[in-house]
Parts: sequence; C-alpha cells; structure tokens
Amino acid sequence: MNHSLMILLSSTTILGACAAGLSGGGETVIQGAPEPATRTVEVPVYVQVPEVNPPKDLPRIKRDPLKALAEVNQRSTRIPDPDDYIGATYTVPTIPGILYQIYMAEGQPTTIDLPPGQVYRAGSISNPSKWERADLGISTNDAGESIQTLLIRPYEGGLKNQTLTIKTDKTELIYKINTYKSIFHHAVVMKAPLKGLEFAASDALPGIEPFGSEPGIPVDVADYGYTIGQSKEHWRPSAVFTHAGKTWIELPVDAGKVVPPKVVDTSTGTDRPVNAYVSHKRYLVIPDQVLAKAELRWGTTAIKIERSKE
Repeated sequence: MNHSLMILLSSTTILGACAAGLSGGGETVIQGAPEPATRTVEVPVYVQVPEVNPPKDLPRIKRDPLKALAEVNQRSTRIPDPDDYIGATYTVPTIPGILYQIYMAEGQPTTIDLPPGQVYRAGSISNPSKWERADLGISTNDAGESIQTLLIRPYEGGLKNQTLTIKTDKTELIYKINTYKSIFHHAVVMKAPLKGLEFAASDALPGIEPFGSEPGIPVDVADYGYTIGQSKEHWRPSAVFTHAGKTWIELPVDAGKVVPPKVVDTSTGTDRPVNAYVSHKRYLVIPDQVLAKAELRWGTTAIKIERSKE
C-alpha cells in the first residue's frame, strides 16, 4: 500500500496597474506602476510515498526428528572390521556411547566377555522370548584380570536391528544385533576402556605439515569402519577411524610433505566444510563429529571416504 503525502507550495501573484497625468509643462506623462500588491496562494500537491516493508523472519526449516535420530545412530555404530579379530574372536575396545554391531545365528551361542574387572548388573534385549541368555560366570585371563562371560543364543534367523543392553557396575554396553542362518560371531571380547589418545602438537610451519611420523595408532583403539575411494595421489589416506566422538584420517607414512587437504562433509547432499587440525604430523582430526560421508579435496582432486554399512 502506498501513502499519499500532501506538500503545500507557495505561489505569488503580482497585481499591478498603470496611471497617466499632466506634467507642469502641459505634457502627458505616464506614471510608473505603483509597487505591486502581492498575494500568497497555497496549492496542495500530492506525492506518492512507497511504504517500506518491515523485514520478515524466514521460517525455520524443520528436521524430521526420526530421520535425525537415524543419522545419529548410524554415525555412532561400530561396524566390524577385519583388523578387529584375533582368530575367530571379535575383540573391541570399550568406548562410551558407541553402538556395537554384532552378528548371531539361529540356534548358535555367542559369548560376550565383559570389560576386565567389571561385573554384570542388569540387561535387556528386543523381543526377549526369541533369545536365550545365560551368565557363564567369572574366570581369570592371562593378565590375571577377572572376566565375566555372558551367553546369547537367538532362536531364529532374520532378526534385524535388535538391541541388547548390558549394564555393569561401571558402564553400559549397547549392541545392535542381526541374526542369520549360519554366519555369526562366536565370541566377543570387550577390552578395558581407553584412557584417551595423546599426541605431541605439530611443530611444522603453518600450512605445511610433514605427514609420515611414527608411531601409528594400534588397530585395537578405534573403529576402522570406513571405505576409502581409489586414487593414485600420494596423500590418499591409509586409514580412517573414529575414537571418542572424533574422526581420524591417517595419511600414509611415505606421503612426504603435503598441504593438508580440505575436509568436506557431503552426508547431507550439500558441501559442508568441517573443522580439522593436524595431530602428530600425520593425522587429520575432525574433533566434533563422526563423519558418515565426506571428501578430501586438494586442488582438482577429491578422495571420498564413507562409513561402512552392513
């Protein structure tokens, strides 16, 4: 809507007259006009003034809470990796907040060793009538630590995303279980909780990090459940893993001096740069998230990394 603004303009009208008369010599003299009489007239003039629209807040985009929860669960799930096995035993560290993916088979027993020194307190499982659960007691391992062992046996295959929760006197363990006809984990061993990773700060010049320093991180301290895109670039990651809610990108020992590639989160379908820093001259660390899908970019080259799925 436009508003009208009235402006008053002043206009001056000049009124004048001429008069004639005789001079002393009998000549006719035209006398000049007297001082003009003036009158001010005010004339209204209307001007259209456009209305200024006040700024409006854009509506906040609502996220589907179930979809957001599914994304969180996916990022927090530890997928079994070939490096996690000692013989046929699936051996993993105890990390708070992680969902452990394990596989069981119809009618076959799977044992779970609790973390050393911890005692079973309570537990729950999806569809309780479809499982056999038993406490096999406490034994002592080679290091002299007491280990309590539980037995889980499914009565049928084809069960997906079943949840097993185990409460001990010190922590809570959560497992995501799928059951099959024949493929299964014979034994799962939970290692002692980690005390954290500590690395020296980088002493390289800004922008240039000499990747390749030793030592590497042992395979039993993190989740290596990632696939890495093929590339001939000398800086292609040798491993990607998670630890304590962080994503660690390990560059190869023989990468030499390289400018750290840019890390871009592509899990939402749009590019979203993430914060990263260099640790121990070899590891790119994303400190605030477990990446589900991302790209490492340097120049015109992009190497994809993606969290493994079942």
